[in-house]
Amino acid sequence: MDRPATPIRIELLGAPRVVKDGVPQRLPIKKSIALLALLALEGRCTRAKLATLLWDSLDDEAARRNLRRELHRLREAGLHDVLATSDDQVALAGGVHSDAAEFASALARGDLETAAQLHRASLLDGFDLGESEVFNDWLAQTRDRLARQWQQAADVQAARLETTGDMRAALGLRERLIAHDPLQESQVVHAMRLHATLGESMRHTRRWPARCRWSRSNCKPRWPRPARRRATPRSMAARCASASSRATVR
Repeated sequence: MDRPATPIRIELLGAPRVVKDGVPQRLPIKKSIALLALLALEGRCTRAKLATLLWDSLDDEAARRNLRRELHRLREAGLHDVLATSDDQVALAGGVHSDAAEFASALARGDLETAAQLHRASLLDGFDLGESEVFNDWLAQTRDRLARQWQQAADVQAARLETTGDMRAALGLRERLIAHDPLQESQVVHAMRLHATLGESMRHTRRWPARCRWSRSNCKPRWPRPARRRATPRSMAARCASASSRATVR
């Protein structure tokens, strides 16, 4: 399999784009993005499989004809060296890299730090093929699978960072997890505890969604009136640790 003469990278985690020799490339149509995503995540595919996923409303002959046209469009757009094709199969060329493949590889070798960094946003964020129900179903399932893998990796990596004393980096990952899914109550409590451990004011949490307020109130120290004491980072950390244990029991 020939390798491209210049480095080519396909970015799929977040807004999709193809970068060739450091320069973003203009793709012909949305089907081009969908085709490259399928090849990057599924590996070598038969033409029949690609045609079905991308043109499910057409008969087999028409779908395969459209696939041939799409491959031709990519070549005309200067991306001829991205693909390796045969009479029955299509794959990415050997020297083409993608962030999605690198993410899967990092998970496989247990490199959670790299995996957490690579998943900067959802797979093909904001993208869909309105006329292709089969592809959209594949995309939704794959997007959900990668997101769950990232959440698990980020959660474990945040715990490792905290164990090694890097509270700031651990907090950064916890806040990314909250931004991804504000309903993760345990992540909110972890982040509140880290803010307290770092001696930071609760004002840092005001940007979190309203549904997280229960955790903020759980982590705020409450003292008997009238002798109300001023909260300290240590007391706040203890309060959050208690709230974290209650969330775990739930």
